[in-house]
Formats: sequence, C-alpha cells, structure tokens
Amino acid sequence: MGTAASSEFYMSGYAGRDDEQVIVLDATTLAVLARIPLRGLLAHVVFDAVGRFAYVTASNADTVIEIDAATRQESRRFRLGVRAAPHGARVCGGRVFVANSGGRSVAAIDLATGAVEEVRVDGVPIQVACTPDGATAFTALQDQRVVVRVDMASRAVTRLALPDTARGPAQVYLGPGGSRLWVADQGSLTSSARTGNRLYEVDVAGWRVLRSAEVGLGAHGVVASRDGARVYVTGSLENNVAVLDTATLSQLATVAVGRGPNGISLRDALGGAP
Repeated sequence: MGTAASSEFYMSGYAGRDDEQVIVLDATTLAVLARIPLRGLLAHVVFDAVGRFAYVTASNADTVIEIDAATRQESRRFRLGVRAAPHGARVCGGRVFVANSGGRSVAAIDLATGAVEEVRVDGVPIQVACTPDGATAFTALQDQRVVVRVDMASRAVTRLALPDTARGPAQVYLGPGGSRLWVADQGSLTSSARTGNRLYEVDVAGWRVLRSAEVGLGAHGVVASRDGARVYVTGSLENNVAVLDTATLSQLATVAVGRGPNGISLRDALGGAP
C-alpha cells in the first residue's frame, strides 16, 4: 500500500493468479479510479518522494515493477535474483530498497542506472526501512526474532536480538529523524502459542530495544506520524489498528477495521507516509 498524493492511494489486489492488479483509489471516497493489471503475486506498493512513480513487488516473478503515476502504466521492470521473492519495499536516496524473503537478503535498486545491489542478511525479511539518504537499511528477520541494520557503503550487517517475548517480527518503520525504529511482532498466524502481540521500540544510535507495548494479536503493519507523536499498528487477528502515544507508549485507542488488516499507510495534508 502506498500514497501518491493526499488525494489518492495505490494498493495491490489479488483474486487468483489470473486476476491481479494495482488498484488506484480516491483517498477520501475510496472510489476506484483505475485498475492496473499486473502479474506475479503482487505484495507491497511504495512511491518515490514526490509521488511520480510507484514501485510494486511481485514475489513470484522475482521482480519490482515501476508504474508511472501520470499515465498509470507500467514503465520499467527490475529483475532480482532467482527465488528472491521480494516482499516489502521503501524508496530512499534514489534507490528502491527491497526485503527479499526468499533470497534472505536486502536489495537496493538504483533508479538512475537500474543496477541492483544485494546484501545477505541470512534470515527471512518481511519489510525494510531506510534512512532518507539511502545510506542505511533496516529489516527484521521473521524466522529468527532479530532486527538487522545494513550499512550500504561497507555492506556491514549488524544484528540485534529482540527480547524473549518476541514471536517473530514482521514490519519495521523508521520514525521521523531516524532515532527510533518501530518493530511489529506478528509471530505465527496459525499457532496461538506463537502469535505475537507486541510493538518494540529500538534506539537506532544505541542499537538496543528501549521499550515494548502490547497491541493487537498478529501485529503486522506499523507506521509513525510525521511528528513522531503517534504510532499505528495493525492487529491482523483482531481486525483492528492500535494507536499509541510514543512519549509513554500507552495505547490511546483501538480502531475496529475490516478483516485481517495487513500493511498500513498514514495520510495527512502533506500526502502519505508508506
């Protein structure tokens, strides 16, 4: 899910192998503005900083697809490694960063040249975050209860083990200013004994877990407000979104939504936060 401007947003839709599309919706009325047919088990949709191009991960095609937001047409494709299974993505510093769940790596696609750089993280990443300049990437390894920091210049990978309460992290989000990394701990969606329901706050400079808070079962998607005052987490198994105050990490509200919420974006007057 991604936002081109404050007036519309894009999301991937899947109703079977022969019926996949990126859907463009009006952000106010939720009316469908366009349907862009694509293939490849579409996952995440993200935008560049100005909303000119969207980037869609196609897991079964080991590909990232670029969509021109002006024409709503595919404009380029970027091939990743065999069985890369790209899932989450972010755009930072002129590159698309991708969590390769099958390839057990983080990839960075240079949008100027099309060149792809890949750094092994030796685990299953679900989502990726990055600093605005693209110098550093972050991901969480769902199979190891570990958060990873990648220095793109040196290709150095620094691991941080989550507390024993973690069940298996899913999405990560770098807060404004880059001082805090938010980690949603989903765990298993099929085994109640291994289902996660916590949000972890990581101090990026000190590279340590500061705090955690209980949220909805199957905590998957996470996004922070632009001022850093609020963080929002989807509870996939409780059909809700938890709203937390980042100063106290207390839960301010629980908003009931549709069945099985997954990713989450935040819309405000300036546009969207992926």
